[in-house]
Amino acid sequence: MTGAEGRAGSEWAKLGVAMAITSAESVVSSARMAQLVEAQRAARARHSAAKGLLTRAMRDGDAGKIVAARAREAAAYQEAARIGDEAIEEMLALNGAGLDNLGRVLRQMSRAWKADGEAAGTEPETEAGQ
Repeated sequence: MTGAEGRAGSEWAKLGVAMAITSAESVVSSARMAQLVEAQRAARARHSAAKGLLTRAMRDGDAGKIVAARAREAAAYQEAARIGDEAIEEMLALNGAGLDNLGRVLRQMSRAWKADGEAAGTEPETEAGQ
C-alpha cells in the first residue's frame, strides 16, 4: 500500500465516522423536534380550552366568571406564545446544527474523493468554477 492509498483509506474512515455521528445526531434532533411540536400542540389546546370557557362564561353573563375566564384565557395565550417562540428558537438551532454537520460530512467527502484521486494518480472531476 502506498502512502497515498493509506491517506485515502484514512480519509474514507474519517468520512464513515462523520456520517455515523451525523446520523446519530439526526435521530436525536428529530426526536427533540417531535417533543417540541407536541409541547406547542398541547399549549395551543390549553389556550383553545380556555377560550371555550370564556365563551361559556360570557353566555352565562356572570361578571365574576367572565373576569376569571378572561384571565385564564390571557394566561393560556401567553403560555402558548412563549412555548411556541421557545420551540421555534430551539428548532432553528437544531436545524443549524444539522446543516453544520452536513457541511462537515461534505467537506470530508471531498477530502476522501481527492485522496482517492491522488492514490489513483488522477484528479477527481469537479463542477465548473470550483
